[in-house]
Amino acid sequence: MAVDRQALVNELEQHGTVVFCDSHLDMYYLIVMENWDTDIPTFDSIADKYVLQDFPNQGIITLENGVLKTQYNP
Repeated sequence: MAVDRQALVNELEQHGTVVFCDSHLDMYYLIVMENWDTDIPTFDSIADKYVLQDFPNQGIITLENGVLKTQYNP
């Protein structure tokens, strides 16, 4: 099953602007947000339900000055 990218983007954009949200050659899934207006647990509660089935290992996640970046690995 592939990540439902559009549904994920729709939910994430309730809290900021999606700059990048996609997989790279099925090696990892990268999400970059700007103007993220809430906390990391809120992000995880949204993204995890879409991404973890295909990319079950969240690598790093950072949130600094409203810019959120995370990478999920297989």
